[in-house]
Formats: sequence, structure tokens, C-alpha cells
Amino acid sequence: MALWPPRFTSTRRDPFLTGVEFMPYPQIAMQQNRTIRIDYPRLFSDLEYGPFREFLIRGFEVQEVVSMEVDRLAGSAVVHLHPRCAAVLEVLMRLAGKYEETPTQVFTSSCCPYFVLQQEADGRTIYSRAPETVSGIRRLLYGGLGLMCFGLSIVGVMTPLLPTTPFVILCSYFALRSSPELNSRLLRSNLFGRILTDWHLHRAMRISTKKRLFIFMVIVYSATFALARPSGPALPLTLAIALLSVGFVLRMPTVEDESRLTGITHQQNFLITDTTHEEQL
Repeated sequence: MALWPPRFTSTRRDPFLTGVEFMPYPQIAMQQNRTIRIDYPRLFSDLEYGPFREFLIRGFEVQEVVSMEVDRLAGSAVVHLHPRCAAVLEVLMRLAGKYEETPTQVFTSSCCPYFVLQQEADGRTIYSRAPETVSGIRRLLYGGLGLMCFGLSIVGVMTPLLPTTPFVILCSYFALRSSPELNSRLLRSNLFGRILTDWHLHRAMRISTKKRLFIFMVIVYSATFALARPSGPALPLTLAIALLSVGFVLRMPTVEDESRLTGITHQQNFLITDTTHEEQL
């Protein structure tokens, strides 16, 4: 049986549970900031429910899906698409098509396409796309690369020689593939936690974070040129690093500060409901 059949055909029953009273068909709404809202309390009320896990797995099979925020108490979910995704309606249709398929693959912990980014006491859980974990020599290699990127990011915080943000993101990527525990520590850290959370949630950076980074870079590079007075080969090298750091931050997509599930507007710009099944019943 498909996880999310396109319509009911004969009986007034919940598509997930045989013999249970009819449940209203899920509502899907396209919203601002390239998000898709899904309201279906029966599916989202129990995060250990088998079809819910299947919902996550199939959702992350769509490459444009970056993360999913699930509100267990409200019975709804918000799907975040890549900020550079242009054809949102096309992605929505492919996403719905995934939920109509019959499961053919069994996922194990090593190839689970998502991880828990945040879990809060108010019933909200955020799931983000995860790369496949590795083992053996590759795990040692990725672990070493993750530690190297972490060290470079620390150097970038203390000195103007290296940009911090790209090395932090690379460190999180390698940690997800080799040591998810290290990635969890990075997400909880006061220094890098917010940047990484925004990256895994939106593949973007908050406006307020960009402003703080620009202020920090202006202060650091101004102090460098005023106090160190680089000259000779050090001058073009310092200028190149400064331009690369500023360019990287400028090129990163930006999201509004209020982008949590509770902050997303409930106004539905495009609503999909199944009206054909009511005519058939």
C-alpha cells in the first residue's frame, strides 16, 4: 500500500490504519521562503510511527528538500527546500509522487538520509539531510579531515589569516560521515552552533548572523592593516584572503531571522486538497 495514496477509492478510512474512522485528507500548502506546509495530525502525532519514518525517508529522496520541521502537538510539518530552488511547484508534485510509491528499499543506520538536528520540549523536532556515514579507513580519513577543518576554523576565529565559516561547514560534513557525536557537539557549541544549525536547516545564513560576521571582519582586517601593516608579498595575500572571506559570506543565501515553524505565516498561497475522493464516497 502506498504511504500517501492520491485519493480514496471506496471506503471512508484512514489510509494508514485499516478499520479506523475516516481522517480528513492531508492539506499541503506552498508558503513563502520556499517552504511547504503539510497538515496531517494522524501522521505527525507519533514520531515513532512506522509511516512517519517512511515519510521522512521518502521526503529526503527529493534532492531539493533540505530539512523538515515537525510539530507533533499541532500535527503539522514544514518542509524546507534549497534556497536556490526555483520550481517549487514542480518539487511539490515530485514530493507528493514519492509518497504514492510503494517502499522498495530498507534503510539502515549507515544510509539513513536524515538526522535529528534539534528536538525541543514543546513537541517540535527538526530533521535535516544527512550524507551517508562511512566505516573503516574512510571513517578515519573523514575524521582526520573533520579535525583538520575544526582546527582551521579555530585559527580563523583568532586570526584574520583564514575564513571561519567554510571550514566550520566542512567540519560538520566530515563529522556527519565519520562521527555524528562530534557533529552534535558542534551544533551545541556557543561559537559555531547557530551558523551550523542555520546551514543544516536552510542551507543559508540569517541576516543577523551575516551582519555580525561583516562587523567582525571589518574590525579584524582594519586592526590587521592598522597594526601589522602588511607589506611586500603579505599585502596581496592578506587582501586576497579578506576578499575571499567577504565573497563567501555574500554568496551564501540569506533567510529571515524569523524562520522557525512558529514564525512561518499560515497564509496559504497555494493549497492542495483532495476533493475527488469526497465525490466518490
